[in-house]
Amino acid sequence: MDGEVNVWESQSWNDKALVGHPYADRLTKDEKTIIANMTKSMVKPRNILLMLNEHNVNSCTTIKQIYNAKSAYCSSIRGSDTEM
Repeated sequence: MDGEVNVWESQSWNDKALVGHPYADRLTKDEKTIIANMTKSMVKPRNILLMLNEHNVNSCTTIKQIYNAKSAYCSSIRGSDTEM
């Protein structure tokens, strides 16, 4: 390995650099639970995002992820739209 540069060691990776990456876009189970509980309490999505970012400083969560998780939660409560 003489003369070879290890890319992983030579670059300092920042969590914010992963924004948009499929792995970084995933919410944890805890975050989904927090979003569901705060949605039940009628908390605005921007306040949910602020709370998640305060809870985890390295969080890459975006407002779109909050809206999508909130929509998925509401859809799960509402049930199927195709009932006859």
